[in-house]
Amino acid sequence: MNRCNTCKYWVKTKDNNSYRGDDIISPRDPESYEQEKGEEAIAAKWGHNVRFCGHPKLEFSQRPESDGMAVIDGSEYWAAFLTGEDFGCILWECDIAPKQ
Repeated sequence: MNRCNTCKYWVKTKDNNSYRGDDIISPRDPESYEQEKGEEAIAAKWGHNVRFCGHPKLEFSQRPESDGMAVIDGSEYWAAFLTGEDFGCILWECDIAPKQ
């Protein structure tokens, strides 16, 4: 199955819309406020790596196309990931019982 870690759009940094990205990729220690540097150290501490999705179809605060996706950011108060009805995602699960 295709996953983000093999996608060409899964990038380490994204210049636009990344004002808090480093704090999400590698959360700071609440006591020392130190942050792990480097993907190997981050993966060792948190169990996996996280990067930005740099896909050209990713929209910010805009209605996505039927096969697109969009992110609505509420400045740390709330956020949402919106998708069109034809967007494909690896998190997909079927909630309809199979026909017998």
